[in-house]
Amino acid sequence: MKDGDRFTPSQRAGLENCRTMEQLLAMTHHYMNGTCPFCGDSAEYDTPWLPISGVHWRVKENRWPMAYTKKHLIIAPVVHITELSQVEALAWAEMGPILARIKERYGKIYGGLAFRSGSLAYSAGTVEHLHANILYPDLTGPVRVTLAKEVSGPELERRHRRFHGFKDALPPDEYLFLSNHGIGLSSLLVNEIHDSSE
Repeated sequence: MKDGDRFTPSQRAGLENCRTMEQLLAMTHHYMNGTCPFCGDSAEYDTPWLPISGVHWRVKENRWPMAYTKKHLIIAPVVHITELSQVEALAWAEMGPILARIKERYGKIYGGLAFRSGSLAYSAGTVEHLHANILYPDLTGPVRVTLAKEVSGPELERRHRRFHGFKDALPPDEYLFLSNHGIGLSSLLVNEIHDSSE
């Protein structure tokens, strides 16, 4: 991280991965305060952990579900880890009972289970804490789990438009703060791409 940067490159990627302004504001709060939404009780900014959680894993409904899902659950380790390789054998052994409790509460897992591990630039996630997404499609459209968003012109332009689309809804000082700390950074890269192609 360069001097004066408020966010790590991974956190900047995570903030640009936010799907809604509400999610962007909640994640900005966590990163600025050095907190993790999957550590401790995050009910103030997210949905509460469910009683089907275990000793090693916790389960919650995603406050910002993916499009075309009737239910989007998050399973996160109780301890703060960021990579699959850090999960201990006892925790993996508990995953089966956790999935059984999810099935009992929500029905069979028709859809998918996808882990987000490591840097948010690679996992395309928003939270620097290992977690799995359980997705129950609603069959009204395609459910896509994205990993590693491309850094080409079209994707950068899409991210740029989405972030800057929040501008009118964000208080001006918050928008300026985020922009000054590299969020919406894709706008600089888009300009570089356009400049180099002329």
